[in-house]
Amino acid sequence: MKIQVRTNENISILDISGSIDIDSAEIIEVTCQLLRYKNTDILFNFEEVESIDYNGLSILVIAYKNILNHGYRARFCNISMQVIGLLKVAHLDSIFEIYPNEKAAIKSFNEAISQVEKKALRRRFDRLDVRITVTYSLFARPEVSYEGKVLNISGSGMYIYSKDTFPMNAKLKLQLNLPGINGIIDVRGIVVWGADREIQPHASPGMGVEFRDITHENQKIILDFIEKNISHRSSTELYSE
Repeated sequence: MKIQVRTNENISILDISGSIDIDSAEIIEVTCQLLRYKNTDILFNFEEVESIDYNGLSILVIAYKNILNHGYRARFCNISMQVIGLLKVAHLDSIFEIYPNEKAAIKSFNEAISQVEKKALRRRFDRLDVRITVTYSLFARPEVSYEGKVLNISGSGMYIYSKDTFPMNAKLKLQLNLPGINGIIDVRGIVVWGADREIQPHASPGMGVEFRDITHENQKIILDFIEKNISHRSSTELYSE
């Protein structure tokens, strides 16, 4: 991974290239130096980022919290759909402020963005915010089941709000009862994210679960459900209790 820093007015832009993983702590070091010596808002440009794993995502969260704790702002731009999928599962796409390109991100620093505009930007990504119940168990102990609330769902996974969470890489069996869909949908998943209490207070305790070995039929059911409902009403209202 490489980082190049440039400046646009009072904004420091980090052009990151390569893979963001466990060896990418330089991101934290660079942001700390910028905050200490330049007192600046920061834009992460991911145009040349090839991949991010969950260790890399944890590094980004640390850097993001550090920026906010110093009283400055952070934005992200040019993020691939693959990485967007990762952020959805971790329930971070609604925390990080993401823009399609550098121009839009710079504009967001310089002028107030209305709530309508923010919703329009987020609607680009097919993640459906919901409040539906999921029953799940550890794959190794299917006889002990737990219940949680799905806060969002996508074709690649979902975020579960529950006091009963499991560590990274725990394999789960899940049963979903989607409104308007007949029957229970059985899927397998793996825990890939645990809620960060500081930046996800309304989603903690919780965990991001990525679907694994999902059948084509079940994935199609989930995708059809998302497509049908995402445009019908505000995500904050959908199946709220």
